[in-house]
Amino acid sequence: MKRFLSCALSLILLVSLLAGVPALPVYADDILEGGDLVLSEVSHSSAKTEVDASQSVELTLTVGYTFQGTVDLVQGISIHYDKAKYPHAIAQFPDGSVAEVGGAAVRMRVVYQKKDDNNLYWTDYTIRVIRAEQSTATFTGSIKKSLTAPASVTITADEFTSRYQKNDEGELYSLVIEGVNPSFGTLKYGGRNYEYGTSFRLADLKSSPLTFTASDGGDVSYLVSGYTREEPEKPVGTIILQIVASAASTENITLQTKYDTPVSLTAAPFETVCKKVLDEELSHVMFTLPSTSYGKLYTGYTSAAKPGTAVAEDREYYRGKSPELSSVSFVPKSGYSGTVTINYTGVGVEGHSFTGKLLIEVSKRSQTIVSYATNDKTPQTFSSTDFNTVCSYEKGKTLSHVVFTLPSSSYGKLYYSYSSPSDTGTAVSNKTKYYRSGSPNLSDITFVPKEGYSGTVLISYTGYDVDGGSYSGQVEIVVSKTEEQTLSYYMEQGGVLTLSSDDLNSASKSATGSNLSYVKFTLPSSSYGKLYYDYSVNGNYDSAVSSSTKYYRSSSPYLSAVSFVPKSTFTGSVTLTYTGTSTGGYSFTGKIKVYVGKPVKYQTGSGSSVAFDSADFNAACKNATGRTLNYVKFTLPSKSSGTLYYDFTSLSQYGSKVSSSTKYYRSSSPYLSSVSFVPAEGYSGTVSISYTGYDSEGYSFTGKVAVEVTQPRDSSRYFRDVTKSHKWAVEAIDNLYEEKIVGGVGDSTFQPQSNITRGDFILMLSRAFDFKGTSSNPFRDVPRNSYYYDAITAAKVLGIAQGSDGYFRPGDPLTREDAMVLVMRTLDTYDRSLTKGSYSNLSGFVDRSDISSYAMESVATLVRAELIQGDGDTINPKGRMTRAEMAVLLYRVIKY
Repeated sequence: MKRFLSCALSLILLVSLLAGVPALPVYADDILEGGDLVLSEVSHSSAKTEVDASQSVELTLTVGYTFQGTVDLVQGISIHYDKAKYPHAIAQFPDGSVAEVGGAAVRMRVVYQKKDDNNLYWTDYTIRVIRAEQSTATFTGSIKKSLTAPASVTITADEFTSRYQKNDEGELYSLVIEGVNPSFGTLKYGGRNYEYGTSFRLADLKSSPLTFTASDGGDVSYLVSGYTREEPEKPVGTIILQIVASAASTENITLQTKYDTPVSLTAAPFETVCKKVLDEELSHVMFTLPSTSYGKLYTGYTSAAKPGTAVAEDREYYRGKSPELSSVSFVPKSGYSGTVTINYTGVGVEGHSFTGKLLIEVSKRSQTIVSYATNDKTPQTFSSTDFNTVCSYEKGKTLSHVVFTLPSSSYGKLYYSYSSPSDTGTAVSNKTKYYRSGSPNLSDITFVPKEGYSGTVLISYTGYDVDGGSYSGQVEIVVSKTEEQTLSYYMEQGGVLTLSSDDLNSASKSATGSNLSYVKFTLPSSSYGKLYYDYSVNGNYDSAVSSSTKYYRSSSPYLSAVSFVPKSTFTGSVTLTYTGTSTGGYSFTGKIKVYVGKPVKYQTGSGSSVAFDSADFNAACKNATGRTLNYVKFTLPSKSSGTLYYDFTSLSQYGSKVSSSTKYYRSSSPYLSSVSFVPAEGYSGTVSISYTGYDSEGYSFTGKVAVEVTQPRDSSRYFRDVTKSHKWAVEAIDNLYEEKIVGGVGDSTFQPQSNITRGDFILMLSRAFDFKGTSSNPFRDVPRNSYYYDAITAAKVLGIAQGSDGYFRPGDPLTREDAMVLVMRTLDTYDRSLTKGSYSNLSGFVDRSDISSYAMESVATLVRAELIQGDGDTINPKGRMTRAEMAVLLYRVIKY
């Protein structure tokens, strides 16, 4: 019977082990006391580690420091033993399985069976459960990010959490980074420059990524401290964030040209380099100009007489749009040969950039050719030095004289001692010797092109050195056709255009090579307007311009006294034709294109912004130059009338104030359509803002923006109790309400005469300046569930709200002097400091002695800046500030 029972119990034991559930109790009467140390290890799901059970029956399980409650040992217990020696073993808890952490031991009976033995045996163990010592969190290691400049790299939240070991503390919650921006890049948080030393939440990296933008190569390291939510002031550790930026490789582009021969650029080699370096399409290229001793870069180069426009260093030359890269030419300086190195910066369509060198190899000139370039209206005088240089190359000796083979008269003629068309000197003879240093002198020979001829003239000659040795050579003269000279002007409807004798003189020099003597005009149709002599702004004039009269550059009647007055109703373009005569006797024809356009006009209400539209300026540009607008530069208006802003949303949120030196582009950043005008407080009338526009070819014109600002309202658009009696505050209240800085008190009322509390004023300041910051030690009298808790706590962290003895008294009325102190602290915190005031700035107020000492400088500074004006001869520092006064002060501060 006993043997049967042992077998049955063994079967029960086996089934329970296989099923993974505790077996039924097995009583000591049926089982023999064995006493073997059956177990090798014991573990539990709540314990940190396994326990060695091979040496003792007294066992101790250790749970984590943060473990709460009791441990039910029967749930999650695992026993380990040698199955070759003990085929079966089961753990039971006769006295109960629940153990108190740090309490009494619990008895565990292990029933087991030995190999080749059907009897069951038992051994009792005791298990105590204790709590481990606290294990602190660790935040160690480093993060290394590499990139090739110019580019940006993002540091993710996962990269920080992977360096964090939680242990017995909370999750990693926030980070603080210490360091500085290096010269080659910037650390940014949420798209803005990161303010070193400020805290940000790890969770916020999803919506506000942490990035480093590198413009060049370099290496920089930052210290990153991690914090838990439970200990926001105590870092759990610090890691190193290392940024390694490699500079993009530079690529060379090589072009070749002949001596004294311009070379045109194409976009293709720059596109190839851009694709290789950046793996993106080319947008544009900017050049560093070479020394003029090597040559010059031009756009639209045709000839020496019409070189086009000089390339500018800060100008962008585009692939596929104006100004086009393919319109750029390099013109070597006459006489130069060698390799010119021109540095350039290329920019891809995604905004990344690369650098390189443009190498232009200029070959040496043919040693027997003397080269000149002119136009069909400009004589070309020879230089004996040029011929002597060729002789030195050919013979190694100094030149004595030259004998010419005369060119065909269909190209032009050679003259000796030429002065003008009426004083040509004598024709050069093919039998006469022309000497380097004697008479007749080689430097007195002039080639006069036949009028209307263009092309290359080759004039053969024989040169003789001082020892009688001879050589054959050629004079190469490139003659370009003189093109009609065109001057362009833009004027506004109703204006008067006075002609510039300097501009017409430049046209004469370009056409004939000499200064202007006089001009005769072809009169325009009266439907466009009239030309007057000595016209004044009141409509008086000396005489109407006559088509038969010569108007002189340097004598009376003066060209500079001629004006064009368009018909009052006319807008569009009119062309004035003229014939100019140079001081050398050569005549040329030209045109003066006058574009008469309407001014760019806008209208807005007092205190309301108005955004500019690039289409309006583009229309003015097309009227002025016939081409599309590239960019505009503004002359800033008087501050008393208003301010120009870029990327304006509100007075507390805008990109920047417009700069007179910044170019605002029609189709690229910074965008012209992102410029807004904000009238000064209380201003009404018409503001005239001058600007200079530049078209797609680089030509400029001037114009004006007229902004009509209507009278301010007498009453609020939003609050029925802000009426005429508070007219002085209407603009401020309505604007702050539109910007969600102030709100009403219900039923469409603002209660402008009510006193504002200290807590509400901090809330308004926080909305205006976006206070950020948390503290584990807030003011004692500011409840966590109050609507102004976050604002006041952030203000405390920033040092704006200081309180007294840990209290802020948020519900107390705010005095005027305390309001000024809080405003000054805010301005100082956000780097908008004003010039400090002094007691002398308060001399106009009879109650200045009532100002508290701690508030004296703040009050004086705001008075000096005219942000506080007082009431007549009083400043009322101890008076309570009303909600209307608060709005006016805050509005002035934001706009300043």
